[in-house]
Amino acid sequence: MKIYYTDFNKSIQFKYKEKYPIQLTNSIIVIADFGKSERSGTRLGESCVEPVEPPKSKTVEGDKRLRFKIPHCFKSDGCSIPFPFWGIIGHPLTGKYIPASVIHDYILANPKIVNRNLKLSTDIFYAVLLNEGVNKLTADIMRFFVYWYQRIVRRSKWVGK
Repeated sequence: MKIYYTDFNKSIQFKYKEKYPIQLTNSIIVIADFGKSERSGTRLGESCVEPVEPPKSKTVEGDKRLRFKIPHCFKSDGCSIPFPFWGIIGHPLTGKYIPASVIHDYILANPKIVNRNLKLSTDIFYAVLLNEGVNKLTADIMRFFVYWYQRIVRRSKWVGK
């Protein structure tokens, strides 16, 4: 899977006194590509970030892409990394983790985007971590804990109608 999204650098406002300190100032377009594309030479983990035009529709028949838009003013708390693990994984507001945590938090708030598919939401999180240059071992550890946290603690979000 390749993941494309608009640049986060000029789209984030940080309000350190709030419960959800990360707030988007611009909308973010996210495209998860499950098939071959023009950029098939790009390996997972290399930068696939490029500006994209807003999609006209969420799905196109025969298209192997998932598209969604995260609206401006969406708020996130960053990665939910327990304090004892900060020394191993890093601080929850580490710059490389922000895009993955914002995209994943939006999917958690709107699980219908991925048809309540737990594995897909975790795979998108993982792909964004690798895109941002997070060490593969760290990304693997984060993926493991995110998957099991969702499965055990947030189970009701993923049991759909």
